[in-house]
Amino acid sequence: MRNFISNKHLLCLLFILTLTFLRAFGQEDSVDALTEVASPTAPIVFSKEELNWIKDHPLVTVGADNQFPPFEYKNSGGRVVGLSIAYLDLITEETGLRFQVKDSDHWQDLMQEAYKGKLDLMSGAIPTPQRQEKLHFSQPYAVFPTVIATRDDAHFVGSMSNLTGKKVAVVQGFFEEDILRNDYPNVRLAIYPTRREALYAVAHGDAFAYIGNLAIISYLIRSEKFDNLQIAAPTPFSHVGLCMASTDPVLIGIIDKVFNNIAPEKRNALEQEWVAVLNHKVEYMVLGKIGAAMLLVIGLASAWIFSLKVQIRKRRKIEEQIILAKAQAERAKAQAEFAKARAEAANARKSEFLGIAAHDLKNPLGSIRGLSELLIEDLDNIPTAENMRHGSVKTLETIRNAADHMLELVKELLDVEALESGTGQSESEYISLHTILESVVNFNRHDATKKKITLKYKNSVRNPITHGDARRIREILDNLVNNAIKYTDLGGEVQVSLDFVDQDNMLRVTVQDSGPGLSEDDLKKLFGRFSRGSARPTGGESSTGLGLSIVKMMIEDLGGNTWAENRLDRKGSLFYADFPRYV
Repeated sequence: MRNFISNKHLLCLLFILTLTFLRAFGQEDSVDALTEVASPTAPIVFSKEELNWIKDHPLVTVGADNQFPPFEYKNSGGRVVGLSIAYLDLITEETGLRFQVKDSDHWQDLMQEAYKGKLDLMSGAIPTPQRQEKLHFSQPYAVFPTVIATRDDAHFVGSMSNLTGKKVAVVQGFFEEDILRNDYPNVRLAIYPTRREALYAVAHGDAFAYIGNLAIISYLIRSEKFDNLQIAAPTPFSHVGLCMASTDPVLIGIIDKVFNNIAPEKRNALEQEWVAVLNHKVEYMVLGKIGAAMLLVIGLASAWIFSLKVQIRKRRKIEEQIILAKAQAERAKAQAEFAKARAEAANARKSEFLGIAAHDLKNPLGSIRGLSELLIEDLDNIPTAENMRHGSVKTLETIRNAADHMLELVKELLDVEALESGTGQSESEYISLHTILESVVNFNRHDATKKKITLKYKNSVRNPITHGDARRIREILDNLVNNAIKYTDLGGEVQVSLDFVDQDNMLRVTVQDSGPGLSEDDLKKLFGRFSRGSARPTGGESSTGLGLSIVKMMIEDLGGNTWAENRLDRKGSLFYADFPRYV
């Protein structure tokens, strides 16, 4: 038997028993409360206005619900009877008023007629704030418990809080609907025209619970054979007073005087006649359930105690394992932190070394390049054999190009080191992206002309302002435009455009070339460090493999993004750079 029963289940069973006893005591208290009305000491004294009203209204029309046993319902002969009708008979005895009963199984329709004055009186109504705005109510002549009914296979319900988020059936226009709408907004209401239909919905799983009168629920469970329904719990509005209601305050005053004059013995006799038989049947059902539940609790309590001991032993063993695991985890964490600190220190030393090396290499490389340029110029002025001069010039140009490549690599290494360390940044400012982009395009126009490449630029944005380090923005754009020229064939075309992407509030720079395009492998590693694509520069230019990785780091630092794709016609590639727009 797996853990026998949980703590939670046992508490639920005990709580159900407590609720059942409280419900029984509550019913007794409610009956006592009704019997505490003062006994008559003298005949009823009506005012002149009340006597005139009785004289002018010998026949009073009354609305009665014929599906509200034991208060109002049709007997086997088709006549409306019940506790409410019995009280109307008492009013007739005391006042001489005669009542013409209009019954219906749609009580809400009767209420609408009462609101409009088409009915003089409602014989059984419960006051709510909404109803009291339109009707006057007598003192209560009966009190009944309001409970929650569910299927017998539903999970535990002990109070209204257990109905949060659940679908609860109520009858349209009944007081339960008003209370739930006003005080329990988290309950999902399912409105039905009659009590029978509401309980049918619960029995067939269309609603989780029904809230209504205990006596009527018990009656309908038996008469309609809803064998899978049960009384689950009481409600905070458990004992509700049943009153008479009218738009005429004088009539209500007459009725209140009659009610105050009814002896407690007479009240008890009426309740015994109409309510007691039904309540006794309910009580026997409750007592049977209590006995079965108590036997179950005794057996389950023993099993629970044994299960609890087993669980305590298991828990102690688990706690010991948790303590051991925590100690091992702390040890592993300390080792990982130590390894991380060593790696960070090594990385810092590497970055420092690269920075020093790059700085130290920059000046000698600049000197080598400058001297090679001077030697090439000097050879033009020295009378030397043509073939010898040509060979010397080629050698010096090779030295110069190598120096250029090394200088570019050193520059990009310094950029990477500055980005990673967060040093070397100038103050950010608001910048016209068009101004920088136009300058970059013009700067690269010479290289494009040497390769007979057509370089075009188009701006479609008015006042394209972004924010950031102007030097870095220029470097990003220069890298993209220069790359496009570098990988475009002689006589090709490079198009640069500036547009606005409204949904992202981004300024988008697009650089389109007519080069060989990008392979699938190229697209995966394009923005990685020291990553070179399958294509090669078409004019013998150098490539370090760091440029696009620097572009990505810089633009993301500005809050933008960059990516690439092939042209749809497969005749080149498209590089994009998005910059945040500022107005």
